[in-house]
Amino acid sequence: MDKTSFKIFLVVIIFSLLIFGGLFAFSLYKNSLEEEKIEVEYVTNANIFFTVESCVNKYIGLIVAKDSTSLYNVIDDKYKEDNGITINNVLANNIKLSGNYSFTAQQMLQDKKEKYTYYVKGDLIEELDEFTSEKIEYGLIVKLNVDNNTYSVIPSEVEVYFDEI
Repeated sequence: MDKTSFKIFLVVIIFSLLIFGGLFAFSLYKNSLEEEKIEVEYVTNANIFFTVESCVNKYIGLIVAKDSTSLYNVIDDKYKEDNGITINNVLANNIKLSGNYSFTAQQMLQDKKEKYTYYVKGDLIEELDEFTSEKIEYGLIVKLNVDNNTYSVIPSEVEVYFDEI
């Protein structure tokens, strides 16, 4: 094999390796994107629906009461870590509420991979007086820990999950 043939052979090998390497990298990237996609289904079990709605109402009650300690304990640990939430800034990093509020869930999705994770969307209702109320659309994520009978909340915009279905 002369020098020219060897150089052509080497270029072909290097070019082939680059193409196969690129295809392999693209395949890994595509798989990671597919893993990030959340698969959800609507919650049809009334017991679960009202249990999760009750958790949201307790969470809203803690915000209205300005109970930093209890509110901090209800916020999801990973969310606290990712967003630098401390017991001193937990109220500042949540929706600002004062008055008489309740939450009524309108839609709820359950994560198929994380069985006890629920994406909740509904109305935050402020009772202004005996006959007047004001509704605000509100959504968040609730995680139930059925082993310990506890729950945690991720105050998050959940519209994106409902839009994907």
